[in-house]
Amino acid sequence: QVVGRGVDTALFAPTRRSAALRAAWGADAQDAVLLYVGRLAREKNVALALHAFNMVRYLRPRTRMVVVGDGPLRRRLEREFPAVHFAGVQRGEDLAACYASADIFVFPSESETFGNVTLEALASGLAVVGFDRAAVGEYVSNGGNGAVVTAGDESAFIRTVCRTVVRDDAL
Repeated sequence: QVVGRGVDTALFAPTRRSAALRAAWGADAQDAVLLYVGRLAREKNVALALHAFNMVRYLRPRTRMVVVGDGPLRRRLEREFPAVHFAGVQRGEDLAACYASADIFVFPSESETFGNVTLEALASGLAVVGFDRAAVGEYVSNGGNGAVVTAGDESAFIRTVCRTVVRDDAL
């Protein structure tokens, strides 16, 4: 049997959650941490996730946002969103700890052919908010392991991220 996609669940697992890493991000156990992992390029629509974070902060000011990755937009995004922690490229156990130490994975891309980061986030125990495309459309269920938004509806994406943070009493 051939498996098309897979994630190393020994590496990407909730057990990699780190209070020390969360503290380095300025978050304690009760604070929500949003995470984006991927290339920082226009086609990834990263700014939408960062705008959603800015809106969430009005509702829950201690919410944190971590961006893992690099790309041509990094410097501009760092200037425009100074409250966001840009962690650069992470790999292996460091990447796995980033996933597991966050709470909600925000995935604003509409151009993915699959989006393996979605599977890594799910394996790490994160709720996922994303558009109904590729891996999000296939593996995320509303109210189950996250929230799925109709592709192209950026306002709904922002509202859904806000609702997910505010509604999640486990954070």
